[in-house]
Amino acid sequence: MSNRSRNEPPWPRPLAPWDAEPREDVQAIAEAERALIAAEAALEAVHQTTDPTAWEARRGELEQAIAVSAQTLEAALRGVGTHDLAALEFRLAAVVRALDAARPPDSYTAVVLEAEILAALQARPAGPALEGHARKELAINALFRRLGLTDSRVLATRIEKRPCNDALVAAFYALGSERRERLVATLRDAARREVRASESSRRAAIAARSASVFTAWPPVKGKP
Repeated sequence: MSNRSRNEPPWPRPLAPWDAEPREDVQAIAEAERALIAAEAALEAVHQTTDPTAWEARRGELEQAIAVSAQTLEAALRGVGTHDLAALEFRLAAVVRALDAARPPDSYTAVVLEAEILAALQARPAGPALEGHARKELAINALFRRLGLTDSRVLATRIEKRPCNDALVAAFYALGSERRERLVATLRDAARREVRASESSRRAAIAARSASVFTAWPPVKGKP
């Protein structure tokens, strides 16, 4: 008498999908997909990099990721129909085009109050809109006036050229056009402010010398 249950079919149970070993073509597609995702992540890293030196390194990593993705796609094509990999090929071609179009970020020189100016530019105006924006402009203007002649010229040039991935300049251009004009005028006025400050210092030094001579008169008896 058979040991099989009455409800059990006489033939062996077929393997379920989760019992079977993955097919080689499925594995190849999955490997190509993983390599392509790595290439797309490397492309995103290139787009997010603002430092020119680091950008070159990220670009090298992207080129390597593209090469690996192309190799895995080629290997998959040998065992899988081209129709199954068409979407991956299209995505890889898009990554390659983006690499060809990628350009290194423009380098720029940071000014001494870079962090403070950026924070002031990105700060949300407090209080009523009109008054809040006016106070924000005054705060930025005060920082601009603290810059020396060299830093003022550097920042004015950056604002004029608008380097790629320059967060400070991007935040500056979020201001209204009239406020931008007034703030740029403050930067352009740095030379005059420096001359005035130098003249004030010179006059103060002369006054201090005159005061010291005056307090020393009349001369002490017994001395010529």
